[in-house]
Amino acid sequence: YEADDSYHGALIGRVGNRISSGVFTMNGTTYTLAKNDGGKHHLHGGTLGFNRRVWTVEEADDVHITLSLLSPDGEEGYPGNLFVKVTYTLSDEGIMIAYNAVCDADCPVNLTNHSYFNLKGMNGGSVYDTVATVAADRYTEVDENLIPTGNRPSVEGTPFDFRSPHPIGERLSRDFEGYDHNFLFADATKKEVMGIELPHVATFSVPTLTLEVYSDAEGAQLYTGNFLEGTPDFKGGVKRKKHHAFCFETQSEPDGINHGASPLVKGELYHTVTVYRFL
Repeated sequence: YEADDSYHGALIGRVGNRISSGVFTMNGTTYTLAKNDGGKHHLHGGTLGFNRRVWTVEEADDVHITLSLLSPDGEEGYPGNLFVKVTYTLSDEGIMIAYNAVCDADCPVNLTNHSYFNLKGMNGGSVYDTVATVAADRYTEVDENLIPTGNRPSVEGTPFDFRSPHPIGERLSRDFEGYDHNFLFADATKKEVMGIELPHVATFSVPTLTLEVYSDAEGAQLYTGNFLEGTPDFKGGVKRKKHHAFCFETQSEPDGINHGASPLVKGELYHTVTVYRFL
């Protein structure tokens, strides 16, 4: 986890996804963050993001673990001391991730999980035939560097329309190399899962397995492993190859702090929950 550069399975923060030019202005002050995305932009919390931090185990048993972390004022350029607690809970249905954070100053926060999935299992090959359904009616438009433009178009008539089931690879072409885009959820049907009620925001399936995603987040980044290569290997020594795994990272909108989103207010609780359910 500490050495990996693909965020393989990692907990991401303070702010998941990208912040344009590694800069944001809040309460009249401009903050400059680490530019770890091609030397131009801020990605997944910076050079020493939460994925590279060693967390404290607050409590653990056979079915859950609670991790905590203090991100000090000024780390990676962010203001305020941010205290984070994240609880992973396992059941026969799946895994629940509950994120909590409090800061002693106003600060943008966007926590997520960057697990890679291949529902066909070990050496499952590409995810092209994985069928996806996503309860999103808009997506976050990005430029050639994957930086949000501020536009949030309808998915209608685009490769981003998964309101009805489509194979992930159906609309990939020479002109569209893969998904690395944020989907903004529409009103999704709420269901009880792992003891709480959450919107059912996405389903991914192959003939042998189905993954349902439930979350109260604003959206999620669908990433089809467009840059997967190198080391370390996936579990069991499986080599990392382009489009051989996907991520579905529930989150607030990327670069939101530069497009009208409010920061986490000093002393207020950040709380969001996501469940990955397997059938």
